[in-house]
Amino acid sequence: MVAERDGRVVGLARLSAYSDRCVYAGVGEHGVYVARGARGLGLARRLLDALADAAEAAGYYKLTSRIFADNDASRAVHRAAGFDEVGVQRRHGQLDGRWKDCVLVERLLGPAVDAQPAPRRAGARVGRMDDAAKELAGLNEAAYRKVNEAIEAGARPTSGERRLAVRCECGSVGCNALLEVSVAEYEAVRASPRRFLLLEGHESPEVERVVERHERYVVVEKHDEAATVAEETDPRR
Repeated sequence: MVAERDGRVVGLARLSAYSDRCVYAGVGEHGVYVARGARGLGLARRLLDALADAAEAAGYYKLTSRIFADNDASRAVHRAAGFDEVGVQRRHGQLDGRWKDCVLVERLLGPAVDAQPAPRRAGARVGRMDDAAKELAGLNEAAYRKVNEAIEAGARPTSGERRLAVRCECGSVGCNALLEVSVAEYEAVRASPRRFLLLEGHESPEVERVVERHERYVVVEKHDEAATVAEETDPRR
């Protein structure tokens, strides 16, 4: 599929077989690309939605792909188009001589959607987190913190008592909780790159501890390797 603007192709979405094994016959591997000058117009989202509709009509029950972990824009548009982030492939490729981690994304279609179990509460942690789950959560937390930084920046100049609606920074896929805090409260947390704002109950003791409890939110502090990741991905670094 292609997107055109003024008679020129400015975007495309492709679909290919995930595997030649019959057991995966309903799984398609996709890609979406938009020209630099046409970004920010919603074309990627429209291409993804159209591709999903066409894939389902053709008998596919899942679309899957991988995205560079630091490609915040592509990850955001995939989440908006109904894709879930389900894992991390560490040092999966090289670009300009540098190792790149990839995030695995997928969207269920047709009968696979109907077969899903009842969804868990957004932000809920189930069982122990393995290394891949910890890394994915860390990447999500970094992305949500960038979103919150943009929200706060949009409120300036302002007094420290102005209220902000910021994203819960738990990093759980599917968590869309909003937290109401003042600029002063937000800045107090951001004074340390290891600290994050969470909805109570969304914390993960394996990688963080609660250091403050408030009526509307809790503040957690990362420890061990999670603290290092938080410092390395701090947008104010």
